[in-house]
Amino acid sequence: MGEEIRKTLKKKRSTAKGRFHRIYGRLLEKIQDEEEAGVVRQMLDDLEHSYKDMEVRHSEYIENFDSDNEDDKAKANEVNHDMNTLYKELCKARSLCLKLTSKENTMKKNHIEKQSLKVKKLDPPHFSGKIRDYPSFKSDYTTHMIPTYGEDPFALKNSLSGEPLEILFRRGSTKCDVTDGRADKHADDINT
Repeated sequence: MGEEIRKTLKKKRSTAKGRFHRIYGRLLEKIQDEEEAGVVRQMLDDLEHSYKDMEVRHSEYIENFDSDNEDDKAKANEVNHDMNTLYKELCKARSLCLKLTSKENTMKKNHIEKQSLKVKKLDPPHFSGKIRDYPSFKSDYTTHMIPTYGEDPFALKNSLSGEPLEILFRRGSTKCDVTDGRADKHADDINT
């Protein structure tokens, strides 16, 4: 009776081992063909499940060995070594899957970077000294320039021309070092 059970358990273990090797072989083919990472990950999950099933079958089979019998000890060492080989194959599959996934992610990242759209920086609003243009200039400057450049006097300098620019230079030095750096105050000064 014990020999009959052992044969049945050995057959179940062999079937699980065959399933593991079939999935492993297909997975290696897909990795070699550089299949999409999602497909490879799914196959790796199948391989993981197959290995867990193999461990269960292995445990059931090895429990029927007599630890005092020398022949059983040798057979148990052989099947344990076989499980170590299967685990090494599983680890190799994990590593290859990880490499393929990271390679695909790098390629996607490079593709996205190549597709990125480069937009010209916003031209600063311009004020030439016409009193009627000042309210819209001030509104545009406050809305677009201050959030980007803060109260940088050089941003204001780039927005001015003609008389307002000359007034700004007279208030500061020849380098346009405005003492308090408040663009809205200088725009108000230019307006007066």
